[in-house]
Amino acid sequence: MTSLCRPHGLGVDLDGNLLVADTDHHRLLIATPTQRSAYKVKVLAGSSEGCQDGKASEAAFRYPYSIIPGPKSGLVYAADTDNHRIVRIYQEEVVTIAGSNKTFQGESGFIDGPSRSARFMRPSCIALSPDNTSILVTDHANQCIRLVLDIGREEKCYVKTIAGTPKKAGLLDGDADKAQFNNPFSATWLSAEMVCVSDLGNDAIRIIDITKRTVNTIVNNKSSSGLLVEPVSVLLYRKAIYCVSRGTDSILIADKDGDEKKSFRGTGTDRSRQPIEPYQHDEKKKEDEKA
Repeated sequence: MTSLCRPHGLGVDLDGNLLVADTDHHRLLIATPTQRSAYKVKVLAGSSEGCQDGKASEAAFRYPYSIIPGPKSGLVYAADTDNHRIVRIYQEEVVTIAGSNKTFQGESGFIDGPSRSARFMRPSCIALSPDNTSILVTDHANQCIRLVLDIGREEKCYVKTIAGTPKKAGLLDGDADKAQFNNPFSATWLSAEMVCVSDLGNDAIRIIDITKRTVNTIVNNKSSSGLLVEPVSVLLYRKAIYCVSRGTDSILIADKDGDEKKSFRGTGTDRSRQPIEPYQHDEKKKEDEKA
């Protein structure tokens, strides 16, 4: 059995393989389903702690947090968090597509522009755009949300900040250029123009309208009656936003306007397993009522 050490990111590639960011082992794993309802696990990339491109078996990472499949078979992207870079893994080769690949520890900072000269500070989550041309990045320690654009043409690839005030933590909605976040941790695309962010330090779920260049808080600790504490992950599923509230051992469910909030949560300090009633979306409820 393959051992894991504080894994964070998960993904499923086009071939049905499970992708795992084995964070504290400084490596990326791929698990292939077998006929016996089990998985055959192998190292996709990463050999030790460090910062190195090249052959996947010799590449080095420092606490990679996020891993996602690319738009074609075998293509994978990852956030090499403590090296402050975004990498591509394809055909057993690792290449830095945005940020620094300085030996042992990538160079941190805040710079937009051509991807090789761009700088991040502990990017914690990445998400592929609906049209497969851009990667959304929660630039955790820079307090910003950014895009790596034109990833299909890496020589022309560049980085653009879409929301947040660099290195200034706070809570401010409105103009995306003046908006403030407090350790944004996870993000997901809601559409080609809108993204959702779990704002960890503000106990909030924020929406960014890329076209209108605005930021809006749709749920926070107060509006959720104290349920939303340390949101660490967000997911869009059947038009609803699901958010993991780490501080209350809960899953919060809301629509894109923050309305119709529902939740299920663990009970007891031992985090014991409790029966959970399946959540029914409005479409399913209407069908049941008609029946």
